[in-house]
Amino acid sequence: MHQERNVTESIISTCMDFRHVKARKDLAKICNRPTLELTPSGGKPRAPFCLKPQERKEVLRYMKNFKFPDGYAIGKLIGLKAHDYYIIMERLVPVMFRGYLPDGVWSVLSDLSYFYRQLCAKEIKKEVMEKLEKDVPVLICKMEKKNFSWVL
Repeated sequence: MHQERNVTESIISTCMDFRHVKARKDLAKICNRPTLELTPSGGKPRAPFCLKPQERKEVLRYMKNFKFPDGYAIGKLIGLKAHDYYIIMERLVPVMFRGYLPDGVWSVLSDLSYFYRQLCAKEIKKEVMEKLEKDVPVLICKMEKKNFSWVL
């Protein structure tokens, strides 16, 4: 559950563009993705998987209708518990980002959500586990293809 929380927190904070400055500085040192690096003036180009400010407000407004802790007024999600992230990843990520992110990016997030929903089910059959084991490399390749390596 805690690993799922970390992945969900990373996805939400990245897609909502909450905190990126340190990550963008590290990106320049580690990766070869100049289109996502900070500019010399300190600005940051918008990644294709980041919501625009208006879209971010709409998603936060959508989430405010659920009984999650406060923190939406300042444009951030604070005070969430591990179980809240569990629900967000398995049930809300495909819904809250649909229509805001490019279809390829949304599809990867939807697949990841489905993977966690199957993996964390109360009961799981041996055949389902074997299928998930085969699907993991494919999902990781899709994530890397869509520049989601920051989640891994």
